[in-house]
Amino acid sequence: MSGARAVSRCDELGVAPYSDAPDMLFRAYLTPGFAAAQRAIAEWMHEAGMRTRIDAACNLIGRYEERGPTRRR
Repeated sequence: MSGARAVSRCDELGVAPYSDAPDMLFRAYLTPGFAAAQRAIAEWMHEAGMRTRIDAACNLIGRYEERGPTRRR
């Protein structure tokens, strides 16, 4: 990802619907802005080839799955 693209995505997450306040960035736990930001970030993770899940505490977790056979040492 380019630096400009990363900055653009950060800017995008700073406004509605990702912020719960119209005049500043405010995104509290489990608010509509929190949920919207998680959906957007999960979509970006999927576009990057990651698999995502939400854990019991509502943390978004993304990871790349292993490809092919692996050996544990």
